[in-house]
Amino acid sequence: MIQQKATAFCGYRKKSILILISHYLPGNKIGGPLTSIINIIDHLGSKYDFNIITYNNDLGISKPYEGVPVNSWIKDGNVQIMYLPSHLQSIKSVVREIINVNPDFLYLPSLFSPLFSILIIILHKIKIFNVKCIIVATKGELYDEALNFKKNKKRLFLFFAKRFNLYKEIIFHASTEFEKQSIMKHIKTTSSKVRIATNLSSKTSKEFEICSSSDIMRNYDVINIVFLSRISKDKNLPFVFDVLKKVKRKLILRIYGPIEDNYIWDICVKKSKKLPSNIEYMYLGEVKREKVKNILLNNDLLFLPTFAENFGHVIAESLSVGTPVLISDNTPWKNLSEFGLGWDINLNNMQEFVDVIESKLVQNNIYDQKEARRIRIKAFNALNDTEKIFIDHLKLFSKPNIG
Repeated sequence: MIQQKATAFCGYRKKSILILISHYLPGNKIGGPLTSIINIIDHLGSKYDFNIITYNNDLGISKPYEGVPVNSWIKDGNVQIMYLPSHLQSIKSVVREIINVNPDFLYLPSLFSPLFSILIIILHKIKIFNVKCIIVATKGELYDEALNFKKNKKRLFLFFAKRFNLYKEIIFHASTEFEKQSIMKHIKTTSSKVRIATNLSSKTSKEFEICSSSDIMRNYDVINIVFLSRISKDKNLPFVFDVLKKVKRKLILRIYGPIEDNYIWDICVKKSKKLPSNIEYMYLGEVKREKVKNILLNNDLLFLPTFAENFGHVIAESLSVGTPVLISDNTPWKNLSEFGLGWDINLNNMQEFVDVIESKLVQNNIYDQKEARRIRIKAFNALNDTEKIFIDHLKLFSKPNIG
């Protein structure tokens, strides 16, 4: 009590972080960026005061969230949230609240979000408002593979951003050294203004630990493979069907995730009709965040051959429950086979993907399988240095004077 009074007397307060993100809970369609923010708040909520401004609808859904008030602050655990209508006029409310909150850090988890990043940076540049420190997390948006999507618009914006030195006073958050180099390549900035902090993994709940220690019932005659992600061009689901078409083993493919790109889904449906009789597949729709780990736990393999991945939260979640992964080499997860965690393969080598499923996935009895999971979980925890990542995030949100 004396220490608390002394701290209060000295005028101590937690630094504040205001996050602008286009979509937040109770939605879940934007995937990784949402998970990143949730994990930051879960891990750093005791160290900082968090505020979030977001739209009152989910990605691709015009209908507002039911029962969620707009234009007022709502407390939800460690964070204060303001939901706004999803139209351009909301920018007035955003600027007003930035001024009112006066955060130590304004965190923008996107480079290309029209309202919640680009327009904010422009308004800050022309002195409509001022904040102590703006941090932009590019979330893999500047990887060459990612820039190939809508590349003309993106490259035109990057040209003008360099031309007018738009990001001169901005700090960048990179997840890896590779992402730092991609930021330096496309943005006119200095190395000292790009801070590296690997994405925080989700905290494992006690409920999950109980579940993971219980017996997992299996059909040992069948390989259970799961694809769990948004169904969009960059996630490369058609490639999964192309690989499985060549597989002779009996298996079940379960697909979870929102259909973001109907054209890609139509391609997948057509490919599914050409699968051999030994392959069964089912689309099971969207999945709530709290069910993801149990779904991964009850499958033998996560198959995610994405074109580009800044982090891949579902990859980390799969490894955290001991389920091996079969992924492309376009993610930060490298040399997985050396650690017994899975396989990262170049997308040009389709036969290698086939070979993994045909000959490298071992079907064990339930006791051997649980032991194999424990070994993989131990290997993952050794690679995923949570304490260092936590400290890196404390460094990310420090020293707001960046001049």
